[in-house]
Amino acid sequence: MKNQPVQTVESAIEEETQKEVDTPEDALLLVTAKVKEEMRVFDVNDHHAILFEQILEKARTLEEDQIRPMIKETVESVMDAYFRSRIGDLLLNYNEYYTASDVETVFNNTSRTALYQLIELYEWTFYKNNR
Repeated sequence: MKNQPVQTVESAIEEETQKEVDTPEDALLLVTAKVKEEMRVFDVNDHHAILFEQILEKARTLEEDQIRPMIKETVESVMDAYFRSRIGDLLLNYNEYYTASDVETVFNNTSRTALYQLIELYEWTFYKNNR
């Protein structure tokens, strides 16, 4: 048997590209206003089950003095993900090809500090009373 030359086969990698189009400034302002409005009437209880499940899971391995900071981090992480998703949902009403930077623009133009502090206090109090 003769040695046959090695053949190389190049496969074409199909890249899935997603069309992105910047959202007009007026639409970004409308979405920002809607998010701020929703934050003013935010129902903490709607997100409590998800938050508290994660808090209980993480608290098992922590010392007492580590729990409050963990609750703060959990609230920020879960709620940041929620608001980014919600902003994306709202942007779809104006631009089905919105960009990640559109989401970040709206996200960065909404102050969530006071709301997160309220949620953190709610979860901390619930944790202390129900552990």
